[in-house]
Amino acid sequence: MSDVVVAQPRTTGTRARRGQSLVEFALVLPILLVLLLGIVDFGRVFHAGIVIEAGARNAAEIVAEEYRRMVGGADSLTDLTLYQSLHDLGGATACTEASTLPNTTYDAATRTCHVNDGDPGTADWMPVILICIHDDVDPLCGTPAFGASIPNPQCSSLLQPTSPAMEGGTEDSRYVEVRVCYRFSTLLTVPLLALGDVWLQKDRAFTVAEYEVPTPSIPPPASAPPPTDLPSAEPSETATASETPDESATPAPSESSPETPAPTAVPSAEPTESPTPAPTASEVPQP
Repeated sequence: MSDVVVAQPRTTGTRARRGQSLVEFALVLPILLVLLLGIVDFGRVFHAGIVIEAGARNAAEIVAEEYRRMVGGADSLTDLTLYQSLHDLGGATACTEASTLPNTTYDAATRTCHVNDGDPGTADWMPVILICIHDDVDPLCGTPAFGASIPNPQCSSLLQPTSPAMEGGTEDSRYVEVRVCYRFSTLLTVPLLALGDVWLQKDRAFTVAEYEVPTPSIPPPASAPPPTDLPSAEPSETATASETPDESATPAPSESSPETPAPTAVPSAEPTESPTPAPTASEVPQP
């Protein structure tokens, strides 16, 4: 009795193709992850930039309005504590705006950006805020809010010298300048491709409306145009005289002129019926 050999299906080629697909996917996956994290980081840093810019702008506006209220009719403030309160107000405003971002050190109890964690390798102030009131007087113009230390050289805009001088325009004008520096940490930390920390720096200013503008008076109503001669509803004497016919102008009939004959009766055109004569007795035939 001979042995029957059963042919087995060949699976070598199928397994090889599957293995090749897995190897290709393993090579492409890191690149796809890097691209995905890069896109996510780009959106996050763009959002953080908008938040920091809004915080600097809002802080400058609030300090400018509060400064105008405090100064009133005076030339400038004279009390150092008032300048300190304005700097604290601007710092609290910018800190509150940035409190939703990561890496911030916002303390909700004191509304400050100062949390001392005891680690010298981390920043205890984030974001770092510098406020300057340009009124030729502000003694705290170069002091960061909450006594923060400025990272060097990351926050280069805050390290630049500043003074309370009124400058930057064609005429002297008081304005409030707010500079904010924030450290943004990216998600992409792959070796050789790590972006590291991105330092965002924003600088915004807001003019102080210090001069009181008099309230404009209500303009007088427009004067009515001069009256024009309108035709009167009652006819004038001249018009009445001209419109009334003059009896003297009508020619009177002359006595010598022949009188017009009166019309005579015209006979009617319809014929009248004549009566039929009744027959006499002699004319009646006898039977």
